[in-house]
Parts: sequence; structure tokens; C-alpha cells
Amino acid sequence: MSDRLCRGLFPARGIRAVFVRIGDTARMARVLHGLYPTSARLFGEALSAGALLGALQKDGGRVNLQVECDGPIGGLFVDADAGGNVRGYVRRPAVHFPGDPARGSRAALGGSGFLSVLRDLGGGQHYRSASSCTALR
Repeated sequence: MSDRLCRGLFPARGIRAVFVRIGDTARMARVLHGLYPTSARLFGEALSAGALLGALQKDGGRVNLQVECDGPIGGLFVDADAGGNVRGYVRRPAVHFPGDPARGSRAALGGSGFLSVLRDLGGGQHYRSASSCTALR
């Protein structure tokens, strides 16, 4: 199945829906960036998040997601636009923890870090938000 970006509005209920499927993009990113399985999983999830946020942008605006962490992966960056175009990189692509993928992803991210989101509001204006996090041990 090919990648998809679907948007829908349900005005009577005040609902906006966005769906993305980026399996082909994630597989291509894994090959092009030489990602090991755990870093490929995290990057694929980040690409999906970027595509979802990008789909909510107006007038060709862009959104950037940046994750910085103290784990072995070090961090990643994703840039997306309203048309479903995504790009990015992983700081240290050679990270793999065999076994349960969810536990491996958490181990790759480490115990603390932050997520920064930069949205282009148009007209040269930007909005940045950031959230720090520490894992409960």
C-alpha cells in the first residue's frame, strides 16, 4: 500500500480528522539513512508525527519537530509541510535494542530530554513550544 495523507471535516460535530500512512517513506528513510531497527522505528514515528502536524498547517507553512535526549540515539529532527512532504535526520542512526520494540525505543531515548516544536505562522512569524521530560524510574 502506498503512503497516504487524508483530511476530513465534520462541521456538524466540529471535528477535524487527519490520517497518515507513511510505511513506504519510513522504509526508504531507513535505507537512505542506514538506520538500525530501533532508530528506524523512532524515526518512522517522528516522521508520522511531523506529517500529522504538517497537515494542520495553512498556506504552505512548515512545522519542525526536534527531539534531544540523553540516550544513545542522541536526538532527531523532522521538518514537514501541509502537502505531506517530510524530511529529517537521526543524530546517531546505529542504535538497536533487540527484543520488545517499545522497550528498545525507550532505552534508545534515555532518561531525560526535550521536544521542541516550531510552527511557521506565515508572514515571517513563528511559534516555538518546548517540553522537557524525565523518565520515571
